[in-house]
Amino acid sequence: MKKFLFAICLLSTTSLLSDGVTYWDYTIIDGNEISLRGSVYSCVIATSVLKPNVSEDDPTYEKIHRYTSDKAFDNNLTTAWVEGKKDEGIGEKIIFVIPEGTTLLEIANGLQTNEKLFKDNNRIKDFSITLYFGFHYSFSQMGPVFYFFPYNSWMKKYSFKDSMGYQSIPINIDWKDFNFKGKEKLKTLSDDMFTMGKRQAEAILMIEIKSVYKGDKYNDTAISEIRIK
Repeated sequence: MKKFLFAICLLSTTSLLSDGVTYWDYTIIDGNEISLRGSVYSCVIATSVLKPNVSEDDPTYEKIHRYTSDKAFDNNLTTAWVEGKKDEGIGEKIIFVIPEGTTLLEIANGLQTNEKLFKDNNRIKDFSITLYFGFHYSFSQMGPVFYFFPYNSWMKKYSFKDSMGYQSIPINIDWKDFNFKGKEKLKTLSDDMFTMGKRQAEAILMIEIKSVYKGDKYNDTAISEIRIK
């Protein structure tokens, strides 16, 4: 298994994010830029996050009531990223960097703290995954900054079974082609851009919710965990 740690990011773009959601994980700025909070190679971001009903000072906040995107990468099935839209979250996205050579995602869909909470909340039914180039070229006050561009027309559609546990999602990336076309794309970017960054393409995946299995009690949609293989 590849060792890959994640930190919260600040994503800044008008092309990926939904309008009207202004909680925690991101700020919208014009341009195809991703400004990361944390390491150049450690990033996860979501287009919305459920606001908890307790304050950050509450002793249960961190363990139970924080639903930010990094909770999908904390190796803990009792926590989760939960989208923050007023509806079921159709169109919401979680976006993260993957290392070269990745072939598989293992995803624990829904809120898997226990079977009751799994059924009470929405679970993703249909979703898409899109692949982007990310070019680290500078640093902002928040952290490293990437330009990002779509890789060909690479977008796959998938469906989850409505069950607890991990489900395997194959990620069939032609890494040789990705690296070749990343180098070709780099030739179109100014050398002056990379005075503080590294001239290579990183791989960025975007999972988008397309439909859900409705919860018995709540209209919130969650992913408990994503493992990268």
